[in-house]
Amino acid sequence: MVVTSTAPPRPATGRPAQRSSDAKVPLSLLAVAAYLAALWWLAPRSSEFAVTTSARIAIVGMVLAFAAVAGMGRGRWLGAGGVYLIVFSLFHLGLAPMLALGQDVPDFDNRGRVPWWIENRPVGPALFAVSVGIGAYALGLRIGNRLGARSRLRSSGLVIDSHDERRAAAMALALTAVGVLGWIAFTVSRGGIGIFLSSYADYREATEEGLLPILYLLISLGVALCAVAPDHKWSRWGFRLVGLFAFLAALLGLRGEILFPAAAAVVVLSRRGRLRPDPRRWILLAIVLLSVISMVRSVRASGLSDIDLATLDANPLHGAVELGHSLRPVAEVIEWQSSFAEPAGGRTYLRPVERLAAKALPIAIPAASEDPYIMNVVMKQRVGSIGFSPVAEGYENWGLPGAFNYMLVVGMVLGYLDRRRATVSALVATVVVLVPLLIQIRNSFVPVPLNLVLGTLVWAAVFRPRRNGADERRQPTVARVTSRPRAGSFASP
Repeated sequence: MVVTSTAPPRPATGRPAQRSSDAKVPLSLLAVAAYLAALWWLAPRSSEFAVTTSARIAIVGMVLAFAAVAGMGRGRWLGAGGVYLIVFSLFHLGLAPMLALGQDVPDFDNRGRVPWWIENRPVGPALFAVSVGIGAYALGLRIGNRLGARSRLRSSGLVIDSHDERRAAAMALALTAVGVLGWIAFTVSRGGIGIFLSSYADYREATEEGLLPILYLLISLGVALCAVAPDHKWSRWGFRLVGLFAFLAALLGLRGEILFPAAAAVVVLSRRGRLRPDPRRWILLAIVLLSVISMVRSVRASGLSDIDLATLDANPLHGAVELGHSLRPVAEVIEWQSSFAEPAGGRTYLRPVERLAAKALPIAIPAASEDPYIMNVVMKQRVGSIGFSPVAEGYENWGLPGAFNYMLVVGMVLGYLDRRRATVSALVATVVVLVPLLIQIRNSFVPVPLNLVLGTLVWAAVFRPRRNGADERRQPTVARVTSRPRAGSFASP
């Protein structure tokens, strides 16, 4: 391994030189701003749009958002901001291409012409709300990226400390071992070893109450931390445990529980310079992944014991359609707001914090099963276990402005993290923030505060800021590990 030290160039004023491109307003940012202005102008009439029109508007927003990511530099679509956008688009706009073309969406559950909710819920306004959210996210991503470029913590090389790397690997193995082995033990205790051959519905019924959300969080944090120190022997054992979890989870039809940890690991490996942003390979991988998701859907419906190989579906378009049903919570919330419900006015974001505080303070709050501001509970009681959405959460609180503001903040945070220096501390901090946000794509905001608290404790266990901060003050140069990054990496933008 070749390690060299280079000091950042300084002008005569003694301040770090800034790139001239930072002073320019990029074309992709102007395009996103114009798109949002058009949505603001169209918003009063959005409920009158045909579903095909709203779907086309949403696809335009998705394309502009990806252009905004591409405008930040080569390989940025493998950063935290780009990967979040990809996963968010899969779960919220997987139906958009078929709807934009006026084609019938297959109903995999009831084998009917189209799913019931598409014909009986405001799908057009839901697509418009997602358009606002994805445009706001792209705008926030570019703003956060530019703020990060001006920060003292901006990315200026791949800085790896072997002691921090070893601690990250140890924590990764501990989290994955507790998460995976705990998940297996809990699942078997509720349904026996045969539960891995049953359907997803049977699995959900058997494990409805328990510690699954915490175990999923530990697995997600663990696999992402394994990517911080991928060559360490403890990380390799962590990857093996996660591979076992992914195999068993796929048998049960789990998707997000596998996809979210994998997405977080991709971000870290990209920052480490271990993944190349070759579009052709990643497009091929995406097609394969969607085909696998489509096959998992077949297993999910009947279970491995009753699967009919003749009906096993490997169509990648059906995989995208399966994921795209996360649009339904947005449509359900819009239906509530137009029929009987009042905007929550921010209470769904405040209530999880109140519930955490109530464990130590005398605060009167209703039981979780009766709390009208825990949206996953409300959705389950009114509709069923269909998950939730950050756009739906924002809309529940303040309508379209709520969806805009929340997604803007998410974009700013991830855009800023993408410009931090690639120290072990920064990588772990990115994991701590990114993992709860990825999980929330299919869930409500309720677990996010607790997940951030637990993640912060993990960061504190891995990284000792006082010691490392002192080392950086004594050594103001930047260590560049030239044997690690590969071509196309954005570890050194």
